[in-house]
Amino acid sequence: MDETIETLWREFNAEEGSFLLQLRGRQWDRTAFARLVRAMRAAGAQSETSEKIDRWLAEGFYEVATAVPSWTSHPVFPRPEPDRESGQSPLGHCQCSGLD
Repeated sequence: MDETIETLWREFNAEEGSFLLQLRGRQWDRTAFARLVRAMRAAGAQSETSEKIDRWLAEGFYEVATAVPSWTSHPVFPRPEPDRESGQSPLGHCQCSGLD
């Protein structure tokens, strides 16, 4: 398994230190989020020439695209501080459009 796939496996299974596990505990971890986004973008690029992808990978992308916006829009979810350089909230990068 290459590093991208290993990262997504850990993230999508909400293993210790993963973004999704921390998010379920109402904690936004910028480093874990960046790691997840990088891995998702790399996997997307790698799969452009593939005829199919593994089901767990497709389900993981779907979960991130649907559950994360739902969890973070809840009124009790603490809002992460805006990025110091851009001034934008990291929540703005988590859209159903594949984390564009």
